[in-house]
Amino acid sequence: MYSTPLVSVGLFVYNGERFIEESLRSILNQTFTDFELIISDNASADRTGEIAEAYAQRDDRIRYYRAEENMGAGWNARRVYELARGKYFKWAAVDDLMEPDLLRRCVELLESDPGCVVAHARTKEVDENGTFIKNYVTPMKTDYDDPVARFREMLLSGGDRCYQIYGVMRMSALRQIPPQGIYVNADGVLLARMSLLGRFYECRSIFSLTGGIAGNLEQPFRSA
Repeated sequence: MYSTPLVSVGLFVYNGERFIEESLRSILNQTFTDFELIISDNASADRTGEIAEAYAQRDDRIRYYRAEENMGAGWNARRVYELARGKYFKWAAVDDLMEPDLLRRCVELLESDPGCVVAHARTKEVDENGTFIKNYVTPMKTDYDDPVARFREMLLSGGDRCYQIYGVMRMSALRQIPPQGIYVNADGVLLARMSLLGRFYECRSIFSLTGGIAGNLEQPFRSA
C-alpha cells in the first residue's frame, strides 16, 4: 500500500559533485527514517546527476529530477518544495551536513506542539574541508506566543543569517503563505511570514554544518 512520508527533504543542487555524496550520507543516515528525499538538479555540468541517480537506484526514498537548463537558484529551491508530499518539509543544501538525530528531534518537537511551525538546529560554519570556522548563530526569541512579537524579532534580529530556513517546517503552515520568492532575502521574507503563523523552536543540543562554497553557487536569480 502506498504510504505518504512524514517528512520531505528537498535538496536543490547545481554542480555539487565535490560535496553531494557526503551530504546525501548525512541525510540518509538519519536515525529518523520516515522521509522522502527530493533532489532537484539544476542542469549540472559535472557528475552531480550520475552520483544522485546511483544513490536513487539504491534507496527508494530518493526522487531525482533534472532541469533541462539552469533556471536559477531561487527556482530550484522552490521546485523541491512544490514536489514535496510530507506533513513536514526541510530544505537541504549540497554543502550542508546534519547530525544523525536532527530530523528525529525536530519532528518530535513539531508532533508534540501544534503551535510550533519551525523546529531547527543550531548551526556551525565550516570550510570546504569541514574545519570549524565559527558558530553561525543570531540569537532570536521566536517562541513568543504573540505573533507580533515573533514577527518583530524576525525583522529586527534576523539580519542576513536566515539559517532557520533549513529547519523542519510544518507543511500546513507553509501552504498558507506565498512560496519562497526569487529575489534577495526571499528566505528572510518567508521566515517572517512563518513567524506570524506559529513559534520557532531551536534544538540546542543538535547541530547542522553549513559551508559557503564559492564553487557551488547556482546562477542567482531568474524570473520563474
